[in-house]
Amino acid sequence: MLSNRLTVAMVVLVLLTAIGVGALIQLNITKSVIPVELERLQLQADQRALELNSYVRGTRADALTAVHNPIVIDFINALAESGGTLEPTLQKKWCEDIARYFVCELEVKTAYLQFRLINGEDGHELVRVDRSGPDGAIRIVEDSELQDKCNRPYFIHAKTTSPNDAYVSPIELNEEHGKIEVPHVPVLRVAAPIYRKKIPLASGELPEGESPIGVVVINVDMAPAFELQRASQEIGSHRFIANADGDYVFNTRHPDSIFASSFGRTDSWRNDFPALALTDKPKSRLSRMIEDSKGERFGAAIARWRLGGGPPVVLIQTAPYEQMVQSASTVIRSSLVGAIVAVVLALAAAVFMARSLTKPLAELTRATEAFAAEESFDLPSEARGEIGILSRAFLSMSDSVGRQTEALRSEIEVRKKTEQELAVRNEKVRMFAAVVESSIDSIITMTLDGVVTAWNPAATTIYGYAAEEALGKKFDILVPDERKDEYQDVIDLVRAGETVDEFETVRRHKCGLNVTVSIKASPLYSSDGEVIGVAKISHDITAFKRAEENFRLVIDSTPSGIIVVDATGRIRLVNPSAAKMFGYRRDELLGQQVEKLVPTQSQVRHASLRASYAAAPEARPMGTGSDLQGMRKDGSKLDVEIGLSPIQSGSGQQILCSIVDVTERRRAHEKLAEYASRLERSNNDLQEFAYVVSHDLKAPLRGIASVADWIAVDFGEVVDDDARENLELMKDRIRRLDRLIEGILNYSRAGQKEMQRVAIQTEKMVAEIIDAIQPPDHIKIKVVGSLPIVQYDEIQLQQVFQNLIVNAIHASPEGGSIYVGARRCDDVKPPGGATKAPWYLRLRVRDEGGGMTPEQLEHAFEPFFTTKGEGTGLGLPICHGIVEDHGGWIAPRSAPGEGACFDCFFPLSEGDGEAA
Repeated sequence: MLSNRLTVAMVVLVLLTAIGVGALIQLNITKSVIPVELERLQLQADQRALELNSYVRGTRADALTAVHNPIVIDFINALAESGGTLEPTLQKKWCEDIARYFVCELEVKTAYLQFRLINGEDGHELVRVDRSGPDGAIRIVEDSELQDKCNRPYFIHAKTTSPNDAYVSPIELNEEHGKIEVPHVPVLRVAAPIYRKKIPLASGELPEGESPIGVVVINVDMAPAFELQRASQEIGSHRFIANADGDYVFNTRHPDSIFASSFGRTDSWRNDFPALALTDKPKSRLSRMIEDSKGERFGAAIARWRLGGGPPVVLIQTAPYEQMVQSASTVIRSSLVGAIVAVVLALAAAVFMARSLTKPLAELTRATEAFAAEESFDLPSEARGEIGILSRAFLSMSDSVGRQTEALRSEIEVRKKTEQELAVRNEKVRMFAAVVESSIDSIITMTLDGVVTAWNPAATTIYGYAAEEALGKKFDILVPDERKDEYQDVIDLVRAGETVDEFETVRRHKCGLNVTVSIKASPLYSSDGEVIGVAKISHDITAFKRAEENFRLVIDSTPSGIIVVDATGRIRLVNPSAAKMFGYRRDELLGQQVEKLVPTQSQVRHASLRASYAAAPEARPMGTGSDLQGMRKDGSKLDVEIGLSPIQSGSGQQILCSIVDVTERRRAHEKLAEYASRLERSNNDLQEFAYVVSHDLKAPLRGIASVADWIAVDFGEVVDDDARENLELMKDRIRRLDRLIEGILNYSRAGQKEMQRVAIQTEKMVAEIIDAIQPPDHIKIKVVGSLPIVQYDEIQLQQVFQNLIVNAIHASPEGGSIYVGARRCDDVKPPGGATKAPWYLRLRVRDEGGGMTPEQLEHAFEPFFTTKGEGTGLGLPICHGIVEDHGGWIAPRSAPGEGACFDCFFPLSEGDGEAA
């Protein structure tokens, strides 16, 4: 029958339509939900990675703080300088102080398992504090239990770490005495090197061959961090953490696979998650759907980072497919229930109305096709009988499915938007938390009753209390008794909605010491604008205040006068020396115009000069500019020298004036100038006198010599031998007197003539001098080496050579050799008063005569002093005068029976040495 066939056809059509619509709905829902779930999985992985990194964030800073602790630095440097053999009592006292410091750190930082100081020379532990006491109590390890760590990787790596840096190890199982500790304890080690004080640490570069003399090591217990990871794990999901080598250090699916390499196994996350390992390098985060070896699908997200700035670490978060599509399954089930109800109604209507559907069957078929294609359609819902009922039922079913599909789409969009807003909010919270955590300033929030509600790591550093010790406690545990009223005043101002700008105050550290801090307090508001708490930002200025006090002590103890004036010329600081110099008390000068110290007639001009200097300030040393005068309180004047230095302070541009009273110095200079003028006149008179004496004495001598010659010629045969001998003796005395007069004249002219520099062949000059002197046959003059060519005054250099050679001949009456040499040298150190030069000409004359005693050598350069029967005693003084007048010096050496050696050093400039 047609109705039966129509009924069967309708049933098949409705079933097929329901199946197609259900499959389409499931496909759309699945495609929309999976990306959202993967992103949620990635956010979980990122959050867990951030939590693990926060657990160890402050360890590197604590290690670097320890290596800069004065007690640690002084002890390890003293140990290194003593060669490892410090006096036992002193070393024990030092180690006890360091151990107390480490104990304080472990009390505050509960995550720290060990705090150690290791000798950088041999790797032996010097101080060790750990939690090996009963029930994990903190214990200072006895000397007999200290271990040798020279072969441990973290010690070896720390030995090659630069100053102001630290080595961070991978997460490993803790070892004691070379064996893995049981029960197993996962640790992360941070090792910071200590270098000698002479090493320039700020640069980060070490002189060649330098190595650390000590190492500070902190062992961080990672077990509590892993327990937090396990506690936050969702049911059905798994979390994995692996190190740079691929070894698992945390695995919720197979806990026995962790630290495989420590036990000779090769379990690696790359083998378990090859799809994620393929992108190990290009991306730091990735999420996707993957299949395991059994073909089961699951979602996985990976986050990579460097734990504490050390080796890379990988965190993987997984979730089964069923868990990821659980939210979509609920919607799908609701849709299927509605579809089934609709199908049942449609079947009932088809059976009931089969005979009346023949005519509108085609129209109903087209409507069904349009519905499957999500197009608009019309049905004979107003028809009577089975067709009308079926049409209305189909319309009802399509409306229900449409509403549910639209509701599902709307829910998916809302969920996407919510996830995005949550991600943005989490990122902002993460960034804000990172800023607060990494701030060097203490950030503390509390209620208006003073109960602490937030406490960042910097607060622990400044005040010594760990966060868990401070949270929930009253803030006044940090306030000294004498500051309670000040603290209450600040709370009252904030309660009134006012912000208290930075002010200096004192707070109490956990150990009982006072800390000088700068504090700013601001109100915290609720959503309705009511003040509900206080936010305090504190900065430790103890070191700054100590430096400020040291600066003030230096200024006050400086013998020179120090005055600091501001841009308007008002005196802001004056030291005792300046106040005493001008005859005032310090309080009489502070706040006054600096022109108060300037003579009245110069005050207007001084104010103009001061304004010009303030417009373009620059450092001006002492002694520059014109003569300056100051005015004392009693109106008397004093001569001063002033050095100026611009300084920039928090209150603006200021000028530091260094003042020296030079009244007596200038009087002395005037006297010296007068003495120099008189000495110059005296020298000129003396030189003129020497010329006159030379001329007036030589004329009679020449007459006497002529008379002696005439007598010898005219009466040579008449007089007896005694008379002839006396005539020869008289002529010898005349020659000696002539040489003496000539020597006096040369001595008076020594160094007076301006130097005329020419290129001199010293070898040729020595040969000419020897030829002119004509030494006796029993004396040999030998030139040692090749003599250089130098730029110098030819006449004066010749005079020095000649006098030294003649002096050596006179010192060798029994004969021998005289050695003459000269060379350029740059390896000598000039004595005080001599000229410093890049090069020196060393002229040496050495004889083999009788030599001189130390007493004789001491007077060798005095005029008319001689140890020889012949000579005037002026040759060496003339050489000494010429050499010293040109910035050089003479270094004599002699001993009785060993001859004498005279080294003359002449300074040479770069130009003088070019011809050498």
